[in-house]
Amino acid sequence: MVGMVWLNNSPSSVADWFNSNYILHTPKKRDPNHRLYSIAVIKDKGGKNAFRKGRGAAVSKIPEESLSKIENETLIIWGKEDKLFTVKYGEAASKIIPNAKFRVIPEAGHLSLIDNSEVFNSILTNFLIK
Repeated sequence: MVGMVWLNNSPSSVADWFNSNYILHTPKKRDPNHRLYSIAVIKDKGGKNAFRKGRGAAVSKIPEESLSKIENETLIIWGKEDKLFTVKYGEAASKIIPNAKFRVIPEAGHLSLIDNSEVFNSILTNFLIK
């Protein structure tokens, strides 16, 4: 939470680096361009408003009744080491959505597509070409 508040109120590469330790399992894997992009988004008024709401406020729980009505095949990908939202949230949603497939990526945090991009891309590709 400290990292999100710091990054939102004073967007900088140092604040973003600090926050990376919470959204990524392996911050060193992060492309420097993603860091620059994140800072630019947060400096924008719209980006600042989204991040200001922070953990839990900008993301609200989807009612189980709504999840159970999803008819399309759904892929839920979760980083095993996600420090913002643990695996139990994705797992719970996958049990409610009728046609859900749930995949956990090892050695990945909240941004599993950055932490373990090869596994993420493989899971996504296999789901899409099926």
